[in-house]
Amino acid sequence: MTKAERWKVVEDLFHRALDVPEGERNAFLEAESGGDAEIIREVQSLIDSDTAASTAMSVAAAAVKKALATFHATENAATAPGRIVGRYKLIREIGRGGMGSVYLATRADDSYDQNVAIKLVRRGMDTDFILARFRRERQILASLEHPNIARLLDGGATDDGLPYLVMEYVHGVTITEYARTNDLGLEQRLRLFLQVCDAVEYAHRNFVVHRDLKPGNILVNETGVPKLLDFGISKLLSFDGNITETVTHDVRMLTPDYASPEQIRGEPITAAADVYSLGAVLFELLTESKAHRFDKTTPQAVEHAICETQITRPSEAARETGRQNVWRKLQGDLDNIVLLAMRKEPKRRYASVHHLASDIRAYLDFKPVSARADTVAYRAKKFVRRNWGPVAAVAAIIATLLVGVWMARREARIARMHFNQVRQLANTFVTGVHDEIRNLPGSTRARNVIVKTGLEYLEALAANAHGDLDLQREIGAGYLRIGDVQGSVLEANLGNTKAALVSYNKALTLLEEVAQKRPEALDVQTEILQIHRRIGDIYGYTKSMDAALRAYAHARAVGETLLAKKPGDANLRRSVADLYQAQSRTFRMAENPEAARDASTRAIELYRSVLKQSPEDTVLRRDMASAMAAEGMALMRMYKREEAMTLFHEVVRESEFLLQKDPQNNNLKRSLMLAYSHIGDVRSQPGVAAPSELPEAVDAFTRMNAIAEELHRADRVDFRALSDHGIALMRLANVTADSSLKLNRYTEALGYLKQAAQINKDLMVEMNSAFIEAKMGDLLQARGAKAEAMRHYAESVARNERILAADPKNSSARRTHMEALRALGEEAARRHAVREAADYRDRLAKSAEELRSQKGLPTQVQSYVWRAYVGVGSISALSGDKDVARERYQRAVTELRRLEPLPGFSSRKELLEAETLLSELR
Repeated sequence: MTKAERWKVVEDLFHRALDVPEGERNAFLEAESGGDAEIIREVQSLIDSDTAASTAMSVAAAAVKKALATFHATENAATAPGRIVGRYKLIREIGRGGMGSVYLATRADDSYDQNVAIKLVRRGMDTDFILARFRRERQILASLEHPNIARLLDGGATDDGLPYLVMEYVHGVTITEYARTNDLGLEQRLRLFLQVCDAVEYAHRNFVVHRDLKPGNILVNETGVPKLLDFGISKLLSFDGNITETVTHDVRMLTPDYASPEQIRGEPITAAADVYSLGAVLFELLTESKAHRFDKTTPQAVEHAICETQITRPSEAARETGRQNVWRKLQGDLDNIVLLAMRKEPKRRYASVHHLASDIRAYLDFKPVSARADTVAYRAKKFVRRNWGPVAAVAAIIATLLVGVWMARREARIARMHFNQVRQLANTFVTGVHDEIRNLPGSTRARNVIVKTGLEYLEALAANAHGDLDLQREIGAGYLRIGDVQGSVLEANLGNTKAALVSYNKALTLLEEVAQKRPEALDVQTEILQIHRRIGDIYGYTKSMDAALRAYAHARAVGETLLAKKPGDANLRRSVADLYQAQSRTFRMAENPEAARDASTRAIELYRSVLKQSPEDTVLRRDMASAMAAEGMALMRMYKREEAMTLFHEVVRESEFLLQKDPQNNNLKRSLMLAYSHIGDVRSQPGVAAPSELPEAVDAFTRMNAIAEELHRADRVDFRALSDHGIALMRLANVTADSSLKLNRYTEALGYLKQAAQINKDLMVEMNSAFIEAKMGDLLQARGAKAEAMRHYAESVARNERILAADPKNSSARRTHMEALRALGEEAARRHAVREAADYRDRLAKSAEELRSQKGLPTQVQSYVWRAYVGVGSISALSGDKDVARERYQRAVTELRRLEPLPGFSSRKELLEAETLLSELR
């Protein structure tokens, strides 16, 4: 045999002989070598060397163990619980790594409670190399801002010169443990993994390769959000002028189970290494077993397993571990996705994390994946699986129509019967199927299919509807349901309010013709009432309060007329109650709390009368709770805060009770979310709430945000869930004391609202975005970041001007608009930009006068005008025009003093400011 073949035999016998008891090795070698004395001698020589090395290692290990014991005793004393590091006090060690240790810590200055994770370079590891690597991690973390990456909060050096990082404390478990203990299904695991991919992809876009992706560095917190940790061995793909440290690729601080072949071989590292590691994590997440199998832990054995041994297919690994409910699902697409991510050659893997994530999303959407051979049969199978409902329905329709055509040749009556079957199928598909899935998490894509297919049905049926009043009514009801899915602002919707208005108007045209020809059909008029209410809802959220109130007034007239004719009709009473509840919400947004309370009181009266007949109707009970919440919000605006709180707590109890009976119902979850938000609003009401009430507000908004995050995570393309999450984060930021955390929460909230705005130009989304921009401006200005602050103020002004152009009476938008104009004007005056300051001052004065010209303004809104005049005076004073400043301050003081005794006055701070500024000018 050749030398290579002979060496392979020797190597194989050596590894096998190590597993044989020493007393039996000679007989084993004699039998396995066929008596070849030369082979036996070579194998025995290797065994003797291995034994000697092991002995030496044992002696060395004992010495190292003794040294480490001394070292750790010293280190533990230096980092004992209670030690102060910067502004933080160490509590306990929660982890160790190659460079240092991580400790749970809390604020030491008692300014507020906050748990953090502090990473310290371990004593004895503070070499120039390690310190450079540590500073590198700090620089990397500071550049990364992503909801799935643990945030850097602070940093510095200890009294004895050791650098430290203060990071967001993630209280959670590894992604694999979370999936196992929560018994997550396959789809849930994949959607959780996609969030990790988003974080890694974000890091790559910022030229950072993590290089140590593993379950231990991916923790899932108590709310189910994965967080990526530990960029300690990260590598930047490019460098800017602020980063001077470099890290060579030959230092392999890694975890073998998830390391790529190029990392094991010490080759240059690219983003492809993270793709490989993500593949290894995904393998374990899906199969609950590791991708690599090491016979030994020697470097040679590790390199052989990772660089040469082919990965077992995930489906096969799952079957071997007894995961019978999973292994069949892994066959095909998921096997190929994982194996493509874990190709030995970097160039043969996915080109980026984005491509890996895209294939996973394609799998979840029943679309072809790039990791699978693209054949006609494969694409056809995916198409049918993705569109199973529509395909089956269309197939049924085609079959029915074919039978109908064949039967029409024999008898027209039978053809008509089949046409009616198609009508029934269309109506059932649009209403019945949608109602079954509307409250299920992640149903948005399926509902998109229903809209598209349903519209096709309705258009086809409408072509044959002329003169058939029954069919017209069915089609009208179908358009009503389609409109709800497209853009009903009070339900989970696709965010397409323009299309919803088109569908609602088509329904009106059909149903009004039926009502005209059949005036006795009061149920048809009830549906017309419901459509007018939905149109009013859309106007209230996307156009103007006035337009919404006009639509509601028209619907209310219809509703009360119908109730006079048929007072015992439960469905009618329910529809009119829904209308009054919607009207109450819009009156409240239009700063008319008295009218809002009257409307909500009428809604509660009607709901109660229906509940007497159907006390177990959970939807009706939820609507009743919403009407009570509406009354509570009106009472809060009327400064009857404790009455409002009594109602809100009752709404929370009712919502929790209903959710226990139907825990998967997203509408019930949202009702509970809103109930928490109302409690938070009362306990943080500006100018009214006491400081002692703030903890209850923080708790309420935290609960609100947890539910909003859950709903958003369940369906990331649902417009309402997306905007709710942004608004909930904004509310939580409003009551956050720490300015850094406050800014982070505002930033994250604004990101979600911007995503929502890409789906639908919703008025509430735009108003809240403008508010956040102004608040971020305040925070950044306080930090001295003036240029960035002014950019946010300018964006707030632009957003509010778009709102006010459509709805000049929107006082909330007007207030934020005036506050941002004042900040821009004062800064321009400080820069001696005279014309710019004068422009902002004049625009502020004009905006205040436009608000002042409106009649019947509540006290609080009237105070906005004079708060604005304080701003006009301030800009004038900074610009050197003291006469104008004095006149505006005097007017503001006079009017604010007049308003001060009235209920709802919340501008004492501005009054004091105006009085102080006026006295300084005298």
